[in-house]
Amino acid sequence: MKKIYSILAVLFITASVVGQAPQSMSYQAVIRSSNDALVVSTPVGLKISMLQGSNIGTAVYVETQTAATDLNGLVSIAIGTGTIVSGSFAGINWAAGPYFIKTEIDPTGGTNYSITGTEQTTSVPYGLYIENGVQPGTAAGQMEYWNGSTWIKIEPVVNATAKLLLINGVPAWVVVPGAPSIGTAIPQNGQSTITYTAPAYNGGSDIISYTATSAPGGFTGTMSQAGSGTITVTGLTNGTAYTFTVTATNAAGTSTASAVSNSVTPRTIPGAPTIGTATAGAGQSTITYTAPVSNGGGAITSYTATSAPGGFTGTVSQAGSGTITVSGLTNGAAYTFTVTATNAAGTSAASAVSNSVTPRTVPSAPTIGTATLGAGQATIAYTAPANNGGAAITSYTATASPGGLTGTVSQAGSGTITVTGLTNGTAYTFTVRATNAAGTSAASAPSNSVTPRTVPGAPTIGTATLGTVSATIAYTAPASNGGAAITSYTATSSPGGLWGTQTQAGSGTILVSGLTNGIAYTFTVTATNAVGTSAASAVSNSVTPLAHVFIGTQVWTFKNLDVTTYTDGTVIPQVTDPTAWAALTTGAWCYYANVTANGTTYGKLYNWYAVAGIYDAASSTNTALRKKLAPTGWHVPSYTEWDNLIQFLGGSNVAGGKMKSTGTTLWTTNTGATNSSGFTALPGGERASNGSFYFIGTSGHWWGSNTYAGLTVSEEYIMEGSSTSTTIIGNASTKCGFSVRCVRD
Repeated sequence: MKKIYSILAVLFITASVVGQAPQSMSYQAVIRSSNDALVVSTPVGLKISMLQGSNIGTAVYVETQTAATDLNGLVSIAIGTGTIVSGSFAGINWAAGPYFIKTEIDPTGGTNYSITGTEQTTSVPYGLYIENGVQPGTAAGQMEYWNGSTWIKIEPVVNATAKLLLINGVPAWVVVPGAPSIGTAIPQNGQSTITYTAPAYNGGSDIISYTATSAPGGFTGTMSQAGSGTITVTGLTNGTAYTFTVTATNAAGTSTASAVSNSVTPRTIPGAPTIGTATAGAGQSTITYTAPVSNGGGAITSYTATSAPGGFTGTVSQAGSGTITVSGLTNGAAYTFTVTATNAAGTSAASAVSNSVTPRTVPSAPTIGTATLGAGQATIAYTAPANNGGAAITSYTATASPGGLTGTVSQAGSGTITVTGLTNGTAYTFTVRATNAAGTSAASAPSNSVTPRTVPGAPTIGTATLGTVSATIAYTAPASNGGAAITSYTATSSPGGLWGTQTQAGSGTILVSGLTNGIAYTFTVTATNAVGTSAASAVSNSVTPLAHVFIGTQVWTFKNLDVTTYTDGTVIPQVTDPTAWAALTTGAWCYYANVTANGTTYGKLYNWYAVAGIYDAASSTNTALRKKLAPTGWHVPSYTEWDNLIQFLGGSNVAGGKMKSTGTTLWTTNTGATNSSGFTALPGGERASNGSFYFIGTSGHWWGSNTYAGLTVSEEYIMEGSSTSTTIIGNASTKCGFSVRCVRD
């Protein structure tokens, strides 16, 4: 197995120089194995080489020796005393160093050297220098050198920059040169050339180079020559002002700087502009461009656009982005363009090529056709012009007079254009223009005059007033008649679609007949002119025809009320429990004895709170919040209306007989009943304030809407079957349950 060794060398700077005796240098090295153990008491073979200049330089002397390591792994030899392989140790010129010692070791004591190390000789004994020609002087600072035949004295020089150098093999004192004379700095692209004149004094040694330095930045350029010339300094920033100084260098060092040069600003031509869009005109084109990122260090003074083909140009004198117009182009020929930028340094490269454009002119005027009216609009016919100006027509525009309203159609040929937004009832004429890529033509001749019109606006609904089996609906004429006189109005019912018509232009009323009793109706009104019929008005109030009877000047419902909601749809609760009924302070209803069949015959019994529209605590004290029990167009009769009825029928002693239904099917006894009024009163009984039921078949009880004789209770009307004619208007508890008849509003 191959063993690996290492060495640690120590050079002892000692030497012997005795007459012509061999010279030598002591050298020691420690030898270790690969596991870092000392190699002790072992003969080793050594090969020593003196290398000049570097650790791989020329071997000026080589020798071999054999020596043994001691107990510390140390081997000691004297270099210069071994077996010479090449060169002469005494002939080494130590002043021509540096020198490196290369050590090669065979740990077996032979010449198969496997360990190598190299180290520099950092100092050499003075005695070795003495041997090479310089002898001690005879005065302070004095030196001598051997010229091959005699000793030559070198006198000392007192100068901080002086250096003693070998010049052509002869020692001589040398100082730095004088400062060069500055010439002219000339700016270029990112650099400058600087002329200079060599100094009068070179310091005793040939000048080997000149260096120019910029301010600011400290950028440098060097010229390796002895005399006058020019130096180029690169790396400068275009657009920045610089001055320069020049120094000269010889073997002793570098001179002081020259005077400062003139100021220069490096620059170059601008970068290429960025091409924009070329837009065709009539015999010309405008080209947009964007200024280049770099102006080359000098302000851009102009931009030039050039056409291809033809080489037509246009120039704009400015520094930034813009547009250039190139004239003299041939309409109908396709062109592209490039743009260049110019500054004091010259003209940039061309931009990329623009889009292709073809110069054109506007079309001729179209030929006008016929204008045809519509609702708030008109349709205008036209014929395309004979000349499209060298470019396809893209659109036509019709313009109204007065008002200037327009309509456009995007097409190349003849056609029609609709102009909307016109005022119905106003007379208009129209002209048409054609547009292509170059622009818009002159206007055509004016069209014929037309007056747009449309259906009227919707009428404003008024109040629907109930008739016998009809309703009369009021309306207000719309603000706009659509440009044509309104000829009629029509009111239509919902449900049923029943209608009535009024032939007139203005506001009024319309009668709708054929309504069905018991059905709630609303109505809308429309207006009609020569164009057509308007949208419907808003919906009217609701009216409900009821089976009724005319008595004197009054119209009364034929049956007792039988509803479960107020007119706005709010539910009136049914209360059957007597205790709950007695505690009520809001509206409620029930059937007599809580039997549904009684409701079919007699209708419902309501407490007075229902009649008054009191449905919650707030409406108890705030009358504005109360609901309405009677259907629209009807109301619960007041004291006065009950009294008027009784008086019309002959007074309270005879009115009862004229109001009661005849027969004894419903009445237990029914003395004197003729029902000559048609009122058809039925003996529906009552519910007392304690919730109990009384008097069905023997009397009828109906609510009035207000208090009686100043009392804070509501009115009632009673007819007894055992009496021939008696009617009574009296008072009762608001918690009682009575029937309700209604009288028309």
